[in-house]
Amino acid sequence: MPDPNAPQPQYAPSQPQYVPTPQPYVPPAPQQPQPLTMLSGGMKAAWFFIGFLLGIPGILIAYATNQDKLPNVKSECIKFSAIGFGISIALWVLMGILWSVAILSFIPMLASSSDMSYFLNSY
Repeated sequence: MPDPNAPQPQYAPSQPQYVPTPQPYVPPAPQQPQPLTMLSGGMKAAWFFIGFLLGIPGILIAYATNQDKLPNVKSECIKFSAIGFGISIALWVLMGILWSVAILSFIPMLASSSDMSYFLNSY
């Protein structure tokens, strides 16, 4: 049985080891900004809320601020602000209907109460 404390043989590499030479630092060339080709999810949400909160002025802002963008980006900005405006209009109509129903359902209850006799009697 070989002795575990015996020194192990050292193998010499058959080829010399590669030592990388340091390269001088060259800063990257400044790049031209790339045009915006598509909207991210956050941009779409922002234009939605601008249209939702501002209405028609929000749509006009989307149109005016994206004149220099690609046509598909400009149309998406306008589309999402218009969707926000449409949903705000739909919510206002729904709230109007709900308030009308609530008020109109309260009127017959007032008319049938006994306190209305005060208004109906003539003195």
